Amino acid sequence: MAIFVLAIPSLAATNSVEVSDLDDINYEGWFKEEIELSANEEIELGNYTLNYIYPQNGGPFVEDLTVQEKRTDTTGNERFYQIADFSGHEDIYDLKGKVVFIERSLLAFRINEVENGEIKLTVWSKDDIFSDVEISTDVPEFVQFYKDEYVDIPLEINNSGSLDEIFDLGINGDGFYSYEFFSNGYKVSRINVDSGDVETLNLRLHIDKNSPVGNYNLSVSASGRSSDTLYLPFSVTENLNNTSDPELTMQLSSLYVSGEAGSEITVPVRVLNSGNVDLENIELDSISPGSNWDLEFSEDDIERINSEEYRNVDLRIRIPSEAENGDYFVDINAESGDVEADELKLRVNVKSSSNSAWIGLLIIILLVVGLVLAAKKYGRR
Repeated sequence: MAIFVLAIPSLAATNSVEVSDLDDINYEGWFKEEIELSANEEIELGNYTLNYIYPQNGGPFVEDLTVQEKRTDTTGNERFYQIADFSGHEDIYDLKGKVVFIERSLLAFRINEVENGEIKLTVWSKDDIFSDVEISTDVPEFVQFYKDEYVDIPLEINNSGSLDEIFDLGINGDGFYSYEFFSNGYKVSRINVDSGDVETLNLRLHIDKNSPVGNYNLSVSASGRSSDTLYLPFSVTENLNNTSDPELTMQLSSLYVSGEAGSEITVPVRVLNSGNVDLENIELDSISPGSNWDLEFSEDDIERINSEEYRNVDLRIRIPSEAENGDYFVDINAESGDVEADELKLRVNVKSSSNSAWIGLLIIILLVVGLVLAAKKYGRR
């Protein structure tokens, strides 16, 4: 790609510049953005600043476009040094539509339009000087968390770049934890931050109850076109005031049900973890009132029930067809390791089947009719 060095006598600059008639830069890896500057506005792009001076209120009419670069001086302090200065209305218009390369910098630009105290530029750079983000918190280093503790960590995301950005949120690190991000009370996984704005959000961290005691490192990231990572070292310790209290209970909507001999009934059973410890491998069992009774749970081995949560299962009871009328009792049990629920006794009242009742009634009717006919027949003699 050829670059033409044009002579512009009135062009004053700290660094020499090269001006090209190119319409665009197609160098691989270069970043490109459209920038607009209002009268007397300065914009910071990474280590560079662009400042457009446009006199107003009847002052001397001298337009000026300056470019500065941040450098470290001999004392180790950072300062902005002017690397290009384009003064005068005619000079700026002479550059319109041309690509300007600033020597010994990673910057090039083209003036697209100058009108009504505004200047519109296309800016290229070998580095991404257009986007910049910083994620921060006021939480001190080396904080201490307890096992099974929920912690809210306030965060700020500062978009100091020249572009509006959407940042993906995430955390990485060793340790046993789960997390959620909240913005304005809503759970989020990404957040939009306009150029120059700062957005606040909240990281809710839950330390697992089984987390080993020790030191951990957590990294919180905001990733978009630019990205930043916040490192948060912390330690996990036992909470001596939070003793473990596992408890398992069962509930029935009714302790009494009824059914006919030979029928099947379904009884809902609620298995409740009413303690402050999650329970695993909860086994259910039932004891039938006789050998011909068939009892079956819809789920007799529950993998896990978290603290203060429950699981509903069904107990199907098949009553033997030969079962006599009366009350029977079914024992229901549940256990998780050494934790056992109090046994429940379910009363099942068995009644004769409807067919047996109708047959009995029919026999009675036939006997009555037979007696009436016999009385009429032998009563006439």
